[in-house]
Amino acid sequence: ARLQALRNHLEPHFLFNSLHSIASLARANDSSGVVRLTASLGDVLRYVLDSGHTSARLADEFAIVERYLEIQRARHADRLAVSLTLAPEAAHASVPVLVVQPLVENALKHGLTARVQAGTLAVRASVRDGRVCIDVEDDGVGLPEGWTMTASHGTGLRNLAARLAAEFGDHAALAVTARQSGGVLASITLPFVRT
Repeated sequence: ARLQALRNHLEPHFLFNSLHSIASLARANDSSGVVRLTASLGDVLRYVLDSGHTSARLADEFAIVERYLEIQRARHADRLAVSLTLAPEAAHASVPVLVVQPLVENALKHGLTARVQAGTLAVRASVRDGRVCIDVEDDGVGLPEGWTMTASHGTGLRNLAARLAAEFGDHAALAVTARQSGGVLASITLPFVRT
């Protein structure tokens, strides 16, 4: 059931928007862009649909986030600055499949897409004190007044927190906090297990 939930995670909106971006490139006769985005979309779909395991290397999670962001950059053009930093010691960490991409998708959808001006997104992973630490930080519109994960209408973060709790119990955590300078920091910590 958990694997099926993972496979169902890819939002129809994401698929629709990706196909729309590809169609826009085709109308502009940008055949290399069409090929690039089609390949990226294929990589993301293959990763989601063919995943026969519930865990993956963190390096593979970052690779799929890069493909996902390539598609998003086509939609957001020059409005999105992205940095991905994967510490070498974290690259071989075993993490649940699709643990990073939902945080990135959430930052884009709720934090950055609503902005008129350009925004930044930083994705970082490291190992500290025997734990994998994954941070996704944006400078978007921030959290609504009084926001809590349990009272949120969205299901993505709650589902991710539930997945972490089911797999790691109290040994993993998802925290979502407002940044003082604006935007949101979403952080996951879980035990470091090498693949």
